[in-house]
Amino acid sequence: MSNNKMTTCKTCGKEMAKSAKVCPSCGAKNKKPFFTKPWFIAIVALIIIGAIASGGKSKSGNTTTVADKTNSDNSEVKDTTAESTTAIEYTDYTVDDLMAQLEDNALKASNDHKGENVRITGKLNNIDSSGKYISLVPNTDFAIIGVQCYIKNDETKSKVAELSKDSLVTLTGKITDVGEVLGYSLNIDNIE
Repeated sequence: MSNNKMTTCKTCGKEMAKSAKVCPSCGAKNKKPFFTKPWFIAIVALIIIGAIASGGKSKSGNTTTVADKTNSDNSEVKDTTAESTTAIEYTDYTVDDLMAQLEDNALKASNDHKGENVRITGKLNNIDSSGKYISLVPNTDFAIIGVQCYIKNDETKSKVAELSKDSLVTLTGKITDVGEVLGYSLNIDNIE
């Protein structure tokens, strides 16, 4: 036998075939390292793909500020963040625009939009029964992925309770994640 098909027993130190299940000298099991197992390799690959899919951010498109917007009773919408007294600027997009960018180049879409504050319009596809999220998809007959929008407060949850599937929805929020498999993730600030 060739040396490249041989290994040393970790228990007794004698040479044995790599393919042997037990050492012929001492009977100890010949365990392969866990990092050679297919499940471990798959997990590492998913982690690497996830790291590549998430990146920096840059802004493009039309911007509007919260101070420019008014709600349904014509009172000014105010920035409620305690850390900052400046108005948040939102960049306007449709779900169709974001999905086209994601399909064209997922890495660029992640770099351009992760961490970005957006005002987004799309077709309501799913309303979670526990009130944790809604999903918006492109305004087409068939779409699998889109924007997963997470509900962060009771006011937003009560607005969602009034919506119906397939209606056109415009909301503001921050994109928290971008990926070619799951689309965009967004934390909702307001539903218009």
